[in-house]
Amino acid sequence: MVRLNQTRLCPRKAIQCHFHMWICTWGLEFNDLDDAHSCYNAFSRRTSFSIQTNYTRLSNIERSLINVEYVCLREGSRRDNFKLKERARLDAAETKCECKEMMTIKNDGDKWVVFKFVL
Repeated sequence: MVRLNQTRLCPRKAIQCHFHMWICTWGLEFNDLDDAHSCYNAFSRRTSFSIQTNYTRLSNIERSLINVEYVCLREGSRRDNFKLKERARLDAAETKCECKEMMTIKNDGDKWVVFKFVL
């Protein structure tokens, strides 16, 4: 089950159908990391982008995962050494577009909570 601000419930099968209605509010809770990843992945596919894990943070004490940041696959820009005009090899098409879409979730005890969301 996914719980949003203690008011809305959504069965696991319906996550993909209803995630787009919850975009404007943060605080969406997930039971585990896989639920959060699959839900954001379904949303990204629906809105025409792909995701990758950009950042993870481990707890200093328990060494368990406490923070994960997912970003658009096209986030960032090409490295400067690939932009040189005098390169011997022809460049492939530019795939990075500095897309800013991202979602950051953190572990809040037994739940994973969305605490940053950028469209």
